[in-house]
Amino acid sequence: MKMKVLPDRIIDAVDKSFKGILSKPMLKTLALVAIAISLAERLKINEIARHLPVDVRHQKARQTRLLRFLKKPLPLLDMMFSWTEPVLAKAGICATEGLWRD
Repeated sequence: MKMKVLPDRIIDAVDKSFKGILSKPMLKTLALVAIAISLAERLKINEIARHLPVDVRHQKARQTRLLRFLKKPLPLLDMMFSWTEPVLAKAGICATEGLWRD
């Protein structure tokens, strides 16, 4: 049974976390690559590209899109800080409510 993934919710979540750090096309491609990696059985370029949920006619176009994305450097440090900010805020809320044990 082939799994169909609707990437809109994932794209929105990635957009919310990394807005202002990555461009809109890069945000979308990052979310689509994450979906493709989770659906692929092996971590090979052609296998990941096959699972990219994009509407193109040829497999080669998917591979080209994936390779172009992988060649661009990601601002990993900025992405890490952007992602950890809400996590730390949530931990601070938990700590003030007494859910953490010292």
